[in-house]
Amino acid sequence: MVGSRFGLRAALVAAVAGYAAATPFLHTVNQQYPNGTMCELPSFLDQSCPQLCASDVAKCPDAYRPKCPAGTTYCVDGTCQASCPADAVSPCACPSSFDSSFDTYKSWYPCMADAGKPETGLLVVNLTKVQPTNRADRLLEVCNAQILRSAADKDATAFLACPVRVVPAYTLDLPIWKSFWGMLGIQATVIAFFLALKTVSERSIRKAADAFAAGSGSDSDEPLAAATAAPGEKQLLEHFRHDSFFDVHALPASTKIAEKAASVTPAKKLSPSDPGYIRFAYYVNHPLGTLGFYLSVAWILYLQVFLALTVYDYYGSLSATPTVLFYLTDYQIPFGFVFAWHFMVITLVVWRIGGVVTVRNWFRIRVRDVHQAQFVVVTRRIDAIRATDHAEKGFIKGMLALVAAVERLADQYLKFSLKVTAHQVHISQHVRVPYFYDECIRYVYNPLVRDFTPYPYSLGDGLSELAALGNATADKGGLPTETVDQRQDLIGLNEIDIPARSFVDLWTSEVGGWFYLYQGSCLWVWYYFSYWQMGLVLTVVILIASLIKTRVSFKSHRRIRMLASMTTNVTVLRNGAWTVVDSRALAPGDVVQVSAGVLSVDVLLCRGQALLDESSLTGESRPIRKFPAPTNDESSLSFTHHKRHILLAGTGILQADEGAYGLVLKTNVNTSRGQLIQKMLHPTPITFVFDEQLKVVLVMMLTWGVLCFSMVLYEMGNGTIASWFYALFIISEIISPLLPAVLVAGQSVAADRLVSKHQVYCIDLPRITMAGKTQLFCFDKTGTLTKEGLDMWGFLPASASLPNGGGDGDASSGKLIELQSDYARLGAQDRLGLATAHSLTAHERQLLGNPVDVSMFEFTGCALQGDDVTAATGESLARIVKRYEFIHAKQTMASLVESTVDKKLHIFVKGSYEKIRAMCVPGSIPAWYDEMARGYAKRGGYVLALASKPCSLSIDAAIHQDRDDVERDVSLMGLVVFRNTLKPDTKDAIDELHRGLCRTVMISGDNVFTCVYIARECGLTPIVNEQYARCIYADIAGAGEDSVTSSRRNSNTSSSASSSVPAPGSLVWRDVDTEEIISPAELDALWQQRNVKALDLAASGPAWAKLVDSGDADKYLLSFRVWGRMSPEQKIDVVKRHMADGLIVAMCGDGGNDCGALNAAHVGVALSEAEASIVAPFSSKTKSVRSCVDLIAEGRAALASSFAGFKFLIMYGMTMSSFCLVQYYFSVVLPQWVWIYIDGIIVVSTIYALTQAKALKHLEPRRPTAQLLGPQTILSILSQAAVNWTYLFLGIYWLFQQDWFRCNEFDASAVVDLGKWWLLGDNYESTMISAIVVCQFINNGAVFNFGHYFRRSWFSNRVYALLYVVLLTVISTLILSDPSAFTCLFRINCGSPSSLVELGYPKPTWSMDPYNSLLGHNVLPVPFRWKLFTYVMSNVVLGLCIERLVILGPVREYIRTKYPLSRKYIPL
Repeated sequence: MVGSRFGLRAALVAAVAGYAAATPFLHTVNQQYPNGTMCELPSFLDQSCPQLCASDVAKCPDAYRPKCPAGTTYCVDGTCQASCPADAVSPCACPSSFDSSFDTYKSWYPCMADAGKPETGLLVVNLTKVQPTNRADRLLEVCNAQILRSAADKDATAFLACPVRVVPAYTLDLPIWKSFWGMLGIQATVIAFFLALKTVSERSIRKAADAFAAGSGSDSDEPLAAATAAPGEKQLLEHFRHDSFFDVHALPASTKIAEKAASVTPAKKLSPSDPGYIRFAYYVNHPLGTLGFYLSVAWILYLQVFLALTVYDYYGSLSATPTVLFYLTDYQIPFGFVFAWHFMVITLVVWRIGGVVTVRNWFRIRVRDVHQAQFVVVTRRIDAIRATDHAEKGFIKGMLALVAAVERLADQYLKFSLKVTAHQVHISQHVRVPYFYDECIRYVYNPLVRDFTPYPYSLGDGLSELAALGNATADKGGLPTETVDQRQDLIGLNEIDIPARSFVDLWTSEVGGWFYLYQGSCLWVWYYFSYWQMGLVLTVVILIASLIKTRVSFKSHRRIRMLASMTTNVTVLRNGAWTVVDSRALAPGDVVQVSAGVLSVDVLLCRGQALLDESSLTGESRPIRKFPAPTNDESSLSFTHHKRHILLAGTGILQADEGAYGLVLKTNVNTSRGQLIQKMLHPTPITFVFDEQLKVVLVMMLTWGVLCFSMVLYEMGNGTIASWFYALFIISEIISPLLPAVLVAGQSVAADRLVSKHQVYCIDLPRITMAGKTQLFCFDKTGTLTKEGLDMWGFLPASASLPNGGGDGDASSGKLIELQSDYARLGAQDRLGLATAHSLTAHERQLLGNPVDVSMFEFTGCALQGDDVTAATGESLARIVKRYEFIHAKQTMASLVESTVDKKLHIFVKGSYEKIRAMCVPGSIPAWYDEMARGYAKRGGYVLALASKPCSLSIDAAIHQDRDDVERDVSLMGLVVFRNTLKPDTKDAIDELHRGLCRTVMISGDNVFTCVYIARECGLTPIVNEQYARCIYADIAGAGEDSVTSSRRNSNTSSSASSSVPAPGSLVWRDVDTEEIISPAELDALWQQRNVKALDLAASGPAWAKLVDSGDADKYLLSFRVWGRMSPEQKIDVVKRHMADGLIVAMCGDGGNDCGALNAAHVGVALSEAEASIVAPFSSKTKSVRSCVDLIAEGRAALASSFAGFKFLIMYGMTMSSFCLVQYYFSVVLPQWVWIYIDGIIVVSTIYALTQAKALKHLEPRRPTAQLLGPQTILSILSQAAVNWTYLFLGIYWLFQQDWFRCNEFDASAVVDLGKWWLLGDNYESTMISAIVVCQFINNGAVFNFGHYFRRSWFSNRVYALLYVVLLTVISTLILSDPSAFTCLFRINCGSPSSLVELGYPKPTWSMDPYNSLLGHNVLPVPFRWKLFTYVMSNVVLGLCIERLVILGPVREYIRTKYPLSRKYIPL
């Protein structure tokens, strides 16, 4: 207690001492009017006098003397009791920790009007014209004048004013700090002991480990010597060396293996920077390390609890009755928070850099011997495919290069590009080999290379060898159980091991990213800084964004697991008997019975035939018949060329011959289906130009944030704890924690629209925005551009005559012989051939087999019952004695038929017209053969030839004759022509893609001429001057499409090429229409003029291989329009070459042949509901090419919306930084509800509303920018920033010119409650700033809502239009309205009750905190309100006009025309 004269002043000075140094000090408050007249001193209204205390109750003034009921006594604690307790504590007593001079006042009594109600003892007074620095003395004087009358009273009475207790920022006496240092000490001690143990334990291998750091493979560089190997390794070594199942050729080239080899030398190592780098290291757990790891986890959780308790104490100190539970005073709370916050951030950064797996592994001990290992840590390099932009140059290119250099430097030490996983080591039961699973692959320890590898096995190389093995194994009674067990030990059970990941697990992985770490750190500051409302809102928004991404990942993961978990019952031959086992028990080399059901392994059919449904894997809609592998085909097994003998896992067997069996080739993830699923689970990551430039933008924003951080620290006072909060707060506002959420929101909305409106399903959200930048769209032909299957066009008999009475047919002039489309008008032999030259079977009245055969047979109108063919009239036509299946290498099939009409045997051979021509006797080939075949191919026909010959052998002899004899010396019957018909909407879709500047090409397995025709029909080939672009195709001379008569070719060769005929097997270029040979020099000349005269190139698969080898494939790449006869691998190659050329490539297909290309492309669209579609990011149930247009339109809208949201948040940060620097300069802060309105309502709702903009119904001839650093993006942001900053600074200048404001500036030094930042807005400065910046925040969204070329008009986004009106209405109301409950909530145009009454307004009936300013209100003059409203609306209008007319409008178009950007030319 101090005397009345000095007590209050000393107390007040001490009360603000801890905060006063943190208040801004750069701005000097004005003290005079413009004319030089000094400002009047301020008045302090409604000031409460301190508690009055007296040495005796009788000394209290009459008005404040307590009165107690009869029989009670007034006690020192301010209560009336019958007898006062001895331990009663007087409110007048200061804590015992203060100076002993205050002990006298422990017996003093509080003076109050009503006993027990201390608040009634306070007198409220007004202080007029008081110097702020003398406020404390003046209050005492007024209180003394009104309460204490005499000097005697003053000696016996005094006002309560205990000084602020000075305490250190930290003290170890507090339990909360004891727990902190205790936890930290225990953890540090355990880690120190474990580190010492780890160092000693690993000393023996440290030298090898250091040498290994830059290598790949096992920990050992020493060869494995059989004499010195451990017993376990000796046993494994012998097993591997003598196992016939082991594939020696799969070992590294440098590995030496022989029956009596003494040692094996490991392969050369790879460095971590090399593609394909992989490393294995062995570890064991240790109790001390395990304890240290879980202590580290507990430490992270403890820090969250520590921060939560600190935040709780902070809010407790701000309550009406301040309560601090864990600290001595509120002065210690911010120091405790900042200290623990930095510990938390450092800990999380360390964990994030290393990753959970690496951190956990650090707490294990490394071992050298694999047989001791409990865990294998796999480190592999992951290289992403970069979808870059060739327009990057200058400053942008330099910044990207700088960021890339920093990434490489960081990667050199922190290994960001390396993926680290840990797997528990298991020991197999029978072979006793260590193994583990990584990415679904089983790795076993291979003692020959002293490393873990997938077990290399081989059943054989050649087709006949495998067929013989299957039959021999069946003859021996199958595999012994012991052999099966050993093989399963080495390659695993027949199942795809995909560990189940819960939703929580996936969500935890999602929120473990860098930006989430940043978000969490910012949110803790917001929660502490009395901004819990927005902290809660942002927490919800961030959680929703993370949950959306996790939901997509979880659904995809669950779907893949469901596809992978395939178990069926299988009949297998084991130990001499057929046994029913679970499909997981199968092993390569098993002989299984082929029967109806779903296959879980890849099988080579050895006996019998089978009918398969391959739609779930290849997309083929019709069932396919499979035939047993021949025993005389010495070629190496190919899953492509020998697919007619192979039953793939995942396909369904509809029907099989009795006794049919096959040899299991592959199991688990090694099957074709397993490889597909494995690629889906672990795809190659793709980084978009957006992702690359986002790093640069974040670096630039962080740099600006650090600069603002430093400026705020200076403005708010160097070295103070409060300035740290203000400075960190501005960083969290510049780099908004909502940045990832805005990207997810746009993608999520687009994905929902794709499903609901277009039935296009997406399993990879980021690919949606990538689709918006598509520059090249590749299409398959059959089933994609055209309808599924082929229609029979007609038959051209060999006896047909040329039109106009003879002469060579001229295909290029359209003079083609008309096809016969009436089966009944054909000759008897022709009818017989068409009805029997196929490999069809009937199953429940459904024709099963090759779709082409089905179409041809349906053309005849005949019926098939078993092997008997019945004519449409019902009479028997023939019996098919034997079918010779289609062989890819021969490109033919044959059938041996017994006619029921003449009772004779006939042989019919059908196949490609090129191959049949070579088999026929020359005299049977008409002169028009080649031209008619090629002519119909050029018109979209799929042309086959049919030949026959009589067979004079007996049926038994005919059945057993060699196939080469069957197909030799046949006579041509004619051409069988089929055709694809376009889907109804294909041409319109292709035209729309061209309108949207998407180049379209075709990659098909069909004939090149057919593909060129379809390309022209559907519009893939551009029309220039009412003519198709000239098309030149590449083929191999003497093979494929190029095998025609030399006489016709020589007559059409150009002058420069007529002197020589292309050598067989050489690459030759020809004009598609004229057949003219084009020399390489002529082709190059045409190519050089391609921009003057349109040129399209085409190539067959073999020719493309030649072009790849010669290097011309890349040179002419963007001139190729059509690829025909392409294998699945070549389709992938074409897609990847375009990607490597810097294009954003999309691929659209419908079947299994396209799966690889669908997976390789940036954007894959599968027109299929089958399982094959899951390999693509997108699948369309409509099976229409229109889906591609819809996808690009939605992708462009999503990209534009994401950019709009992104630019909005960038503008948010720039606007926020500008006004924060201004407000801190003037010692003011926006009112709390203005902050909430900006961050919680404007920002969150605008981000959502911007994503609701719908895509245009058509594609405009330009693509949206994906460059965050592109000129359009930068100019858009900088122009708006310049306008906003100008209006803000001019508005402040304008305010300072107002006479009514000049002497009413906010003076922070005169305000007591500086700790309550939300009350630092009770002034004109914050009102002016609020009115300007709130309108700017609202308008920032409107500026970027313009749809331009990719989204519909501004007002079509009705959600945003309505929101915009509502938001502007709110701020307009706040600016223009008189004081009300609404304006006082935002503390704009409001004031304390007495001030409002003094201004002539009614006394408020609502409750609010006292106004924290000298003036007592911030009510703007009415005329100025309308001026201010006009001013901020002009800001709004100017911002909209600049964006619409300059950035997106005519000014932009003028500049683009006058100064075009140099971009990569992509011909349409």
